[in-house]
Amino acid sequence: LSEAFACGTAAVITGINNFVFESGATIEMKVPAPGAVTSKLYKYLQDLQFGAIADTHGWTTVID
Repeated sequence: LSEAFACGTAAVITGINNFVFESGATIEMKVPAPGAVTSKLYKYLQDLQFGAIADTHGWTTVID
């Protein structure tokens, strides 16, 4: 794996540096978190949430 990220119900994206399994085995990412893809997705989501870009999918609702 070269890059991984997690996304939760709060619609925040965060980079993952490594995975540690119950066995103790570890997989480390080739790129330190956040990587280029994670950063691009994070920026896109933030821009969408704050109205900096158009919501072409109907994902957001403006509340006055």
